[in-house]
Amino acid sequence: MGREQYLRFCRQPGIFSESALQLTFTVLRKPRPALALMIQNAMNGVAVKRPPDGGDGSLPEHFKMRVTSSEADTIVSCLVKASGWNSGVCPGQQVILKALLDDWRRLANAIDDKLVAFRGY
Repeated sequence: MGREQYLRFCRQPGIFSESALQLTFTVLRKPRPALALMIQNAMNGVAVKRPPDGGDGSLPEHFKMRVTSSEADTIVSCLVKASGWNSGVCPGQQVILKALLDDWRRLANAIDDKLVAFRGY
């Protein structure tokens, strides 16, 4: 897989960069420690294989997350609370949290779409 294919692959729902998972872990650590542990375990697992020309550190490590629909919904809920206007985070952090929230929402929607297709609705 070349660099461009890798980057395209990493934009799929369920593929997260290490920094995105680290921020997710930080948000979940206090309100949902079991989910935070699951995120941490994923970061300690096997990363998506990077292309040979991306091993110089210019491409961040990415990990595939496998979560249930309810876990994805809980993560989205925690991120919504953390990125709210009354959450006390600075505007720059709010932008980052909202982008992360969008990534987790895409995954939750993809899971829901698969369930709908499986059930034949």
